[in-house]
Amino acid sequence: MNKQELIKKVAADAGITQKQALAALESTLAAIKASVADGQKVQLIGFGTFESKKREAREGRNPRTGKTVKIEAAVLPVFKAGKAFKDEVNKEAILHNVPSPGAVRSRGILCGTLFNIA
Repeated sequence: MNKQELIKKVAADAGITQKQALAALESTLAAIKASVADGQKVQLIGFGTFESKKREAREGRNPRTGKTVKIEAAVLPVFKAGKAFKDEVNKEAILHNVPSPGAVRSRGILCGTLFNIA
């Protein structure tokens, strides 16, 4: 879904014009960007949290030449999805109670009958 499709969806769901939906979306995104740029955390319960994280300077390697390259410190915007959002995205797995392969291994319940392994 691109921005225009999102605007159409918001307008239809909220019963407002696309122009009003665009203004609301632009204002929301501007507020989130400004807050994160100022070092504040924007937490939308049920959706997720926007914040900035500082990444220290480090050395990397140019994969083409193998030379060591200095990577400067940076402040990056990050988004962490909230539980309700994660649950919605993983609805099928939750409805069918299907654990992820990583969860199965980490809980020590890897068994032959679950994965048809002899």
